Amino acid sequence: MCLATVLNNHDDSVIFRNVSKIEVDGSKILLRDILGDEKVLEGTILMADLANSVVKLSLAD
Repeated sequence: MCLATVLNNHDDSVIFRNVSKIEVDGSKILLRDILGDEKVLEGTILMADLANSVVKLSLAD
């Protein structure tokens, strides 16, 4: 199983770890980790590096 670490593109800070599912609905991004915890953010996905399990987001202000 591949799990991702989601980073804020602005400063590379960690937004969420062990992300198993990402859903996008317009500018809303739902992140769900392996324990079922969820986080909903406003922004865009800039990059998904699946080989290194990293996703970078640009968050709305």
